[in-house]
Amino acid sequence: MHPDTAALPWLEYVVMGVVIGGFLTFIVVRIVLTRGQGSMTDPLPRLDRTVRAATVVAVHAVPPRTRRRSSLRRREAAANHDVWLIEVEYTDAAGHQHRACLADLIPTRALERFTIGAACRVYGFEAPHTRFQTDAAPAAPAAERCLLAEEHGGVERAGFDLDGVRAKFERQLWSVTRAGSPFLGVMAFVTDTDRWQGEVIGHRTSFPGDPRGVWARAHRGPAPSLERSRDVPRPESVAEVAKWEDPNGFGRTELYHAPIFWVCLPLAALGFLIWGTVTDPGDGWTGNLFDDDTIGNLWNYWLVWVAVAIWLLIAIGVLALRVYVASEVRADNQWIYEHGVPWAIHVSPFMRSGGEGESWPTFIGTDHRVPDEKAARIHAALRSWLSNAEVQWELDSGSLQTRSVITSQELFGADAAGGGYIASVPGFGSADHFAAHEWVLLTEPRDDDGDVGEPTVTAVPLEEKRQKMRRKLRAKSARR
Repeated sequence: MHPDTAALPWLEYVVMGVVIGGFLTFIVVRIVLTRGQGSMTDPLPRLDRTVRAATVVAVHAVPPRTRRRSSLRRREAAANHDVWLIEVEYTDAAGHQHRACLADLIPTRALERFTIGAACRVYGFEAPHTRFQTDAAPAAPAAERCLLAEEHGGVERAGFDLDGVRAKFERQLWSVTRAGSPFLGVMAFVTDTDRWQGEVIGHRTSFPGDPRGVWARAHRGPAPSLERSRDVPRPESVAEVAKWEDPNGFGRTELYHAPIFWVCLPLAALGFLIWGTVTDPGDGWTGNLFDDDTIGNLWNYWLVWVAVAIWLLIAIGVLALRVYVASEVRADNQWIYEHGVPWAIHVSPFMRSGGEGESWPTFIGTDHRVPDEKAARIHAALRSWLSNAEVQWELDSGSLQTRSVITSQELFGADAAGGGYIASVPGFGSADHFAAHEWVLLTEPRDDDGDVGEPTVTAVPLEEKRQKMRRKLRAKSARR
C-alpha cells in the first residue's frame, strides 16, 4: 500500500480485476458449455402414444465416440462391432414422413429381424427435433430418434442411443444384451401438466444381469435350504400398525403437535394485542390501533394486527391440511392391517452406498405363504442376481436406484412369484440395527390410488420392541 495515502496502487487494482474477471468468465463459460450439452436427468420429450407402422431403410454400425480417452475408445470400439443403429421411415398423425433411427441399439444376433424393407412398429416423439439435433450428412444415420413399441418386447437390445434428444451425447452399451425396452417403464416422459418430473409409461421389462438365465440355473442341482421362522408376526389392530409405521412418534408430531403449536403462537400474539387494546387504550403500541397521532416505530401501527391475522390464517390452513393428511394416514393404516402380508427378509449381498463411506444393507424377502423349497430357490436366484456387478451399479447409481421393491415375478417370470428385492427397511438407526430385522409387511397399493405403484414396505419392529408396543396398546385398550 502507498505509505502516504494508504490506498492501493493501480497495479494492484488491475491484478484484482483480472483475477475476479477471470473467475467470473470461467463460471459463465462453464454454465454455457454445460447448458449446451443438455441434461440426461430431464424427462424425455412428449411421446406420441399412437403406435406407427415403420419400414427399415438402412442399417448403420454404431460409431465410436471420438472425444474420449484412448482406453475408452478401444473398449467401446470392441463392443460396437456387434451393435447396430436401425434407420426407419414412418408417417405421423399429420401425414408428415419421418426418417429416424431406433434409439434401441440392436445386436448382430437380432439383426435378422431388421433387414432392409422389414416392417416394425414404433413410437415417435411429438417434438422430434430439439436444439441438440442437427441435420445429418447424406450417408450418416438420421439425427432423429424413435422407440420400438411394446409388441417388440422380446427383441434383444445391446443398449440405447439418445444422442440429440435431451442431451448432445447420450449412449449406453450393456455388457450383456437383454430383452425389453430400456425406455418404456424405465424413463420419464414430459407430460402436458409436468415438464420437469414427467410420466413413466408402461411397466419395466428390461433388467440387467440376465435374470431369466439366473432363474433357469437356480432350478439345476439339489434344492437349496433357507432358514425360515415359523413365528409369523401379525398386527392385532390398526393402532398397532400405526405404531409399526411410526414407532418413534415423529409422524404424529408432524401431523398434530407441530401444527397445533404454530396455531397457538399467533393466537397468543393476537390475545396480547387485544388485551393491550382493552386494558390500555391509546397507550403503548398494543393499544393504539385507531390512534393516528401516535408517534413511534413500526410496531405502533395497525400493520402488526394484519400480520398476526395473516399468520393465524396460514397456521389454521396448515392445521386443516394436516388433519386431512392424518385421515389419509389412518386409511392407509387400515389398508395395511387388512391387506399387509408378512415377508421374511434376509440381508442381500448388495450394500447400498450411503455417502461419506457409509453402506446400508438391502434385503431379499420371501412371502411366508410360499413353500420352503420354492422360497429357497427364489432366495438363491435373487442372491445370484444381486451379486452381478452390473446389477449393483444399476441399483446404486443407474436407472434402478429409485426402485424400493423389485419382485421376483418381475425379474424371473410368473412361476417365480413370492419374493423380491427390498432396497431398505423404513425407520431410524444404524446399519446393524436395520440388518437385525427379520420381517416386513408388504402391502399392495390401495384400489383408489389411481395408478399402480410399488408395494408399501412396513418394518416389523424387533421382537422385544414389538412386545412392548403390544403391552402398552392392550393396557390402553383395557382402560377404555
